[in-house]
Amino acid sequence: MKERLGRAAGTLAWWELRRFLYNGLVLLAGIASLTLVSSLADVPAGEDVVEPIAVLLFAFACNVCYTAGWLAELLRIVPAHWRRLLFWGGTLFSMGVALLPGMLWLGGAAYRWLMER
Repeated sequence: MKERLGRAAGTLAWWELRRFLYNGLVLLAGIASLTLVSSLADVPAGEDVVEPIAVLLFAFACNVCYTAGWLAELLRIVPAHWRRLLFWGGTLFSMGVALLPGMLWLGGAAYRWLMER
């Protein structure tokens, strides 16, 4: 029993020590995406490019999914030696989702530019 608790504490510590890095990388991707959308979008003054509540919901969803990583490990759904793969795979996926709006806007702008030629 003591060994199980020690393993669980070690798993939680490993994941939670990296949560700040995860959130920082996803935040940087989100800032890059919103900056790109803001520079390409023709939004009237006083209007938001994106709903602020959507940004908060995305951040919440990202952290729920992050928690699922250590939960899956604790419940032995995934083996402990997949820990790094799960962390970096989830981080890159979340960054990709955060970058998606910017990439779509950029693709749309490139398409419009090409069609004008």
